Amino acid sequence: MSWSDPGWLVLAVAALAAAAAVPWLARWRALQQARLASRPLWSRWLGGVPATGAARAALWLLAAAAAAVAAAGPRWGEADLATGRGLDAVIALDVSASMRCADVAPDRLGRAPLTTDADSVAAALAGPNLGQGLAPGSNLALLLATAASMLDAGDPARAVVLVSDGEQLEGDAAAMAQGLRRSGVAIVTLVVGTENGAPVPRRTPDGAAVYVRDPAGALV
Repeated sequence: MSWSDPGWLVLAVAALAAAAAVPWLARWRALQQARLASRPLWSRWLGGVPATGAARAALWLLAAAAAAVAAAGPRWGEADLATGRGLDAVIALDVSASMRCADVAPDRLGRAPLTTDADSVAAALAGPNLGQGLAPGSNLALLLATAASMLDAGDPARAVVLVSDGEQLEGDAAAMAQGLRRSGVAIVTLVVGTENGAPVPRRTPDGAAVYVRDPAGALV
């Protein structure tokens, strides 16, 4: 048994001690009344011996003790506390050109972020530094390896969440994912896009929006 606020028990003990003293106080008061006058005289003057109030006082004190015990918060049984470890996870977001396809609204990249704060994500994706220093193409194997390198190798609960449209122009993402799983890293894949797909947009140096075409002139 335990108590949430044991300080109240002091008041409960004091109230019980006072209640235990009530019979003695009642007897002392009765003796004082007997010294003042005999019972016949009390009956003649007041219609009877005045009550000592012992029963009422005892009830009030017992009620106060019960209230103090309740305020102390008695608890029975043992707490069953669940313990566990956190998950060390990295979200690997594909930002290749095909993620700008608009087969989902507003486009694949705009649909991909795992957050409800769409405005902040849109501002970050529209920043001038997005894609700087990156080679063109789509290498999901490199993306997985980079994300896994950010995990704590000593943590037994590790995961990489890959958010991509699945387009892969170089590297072997399947082999990389298999190797990471063998090392204890869970791979969670979220695919963005539709089966029908959409043309891949790009911007020309003068800012015009065009679509990527293959050497034969067909839309990619």
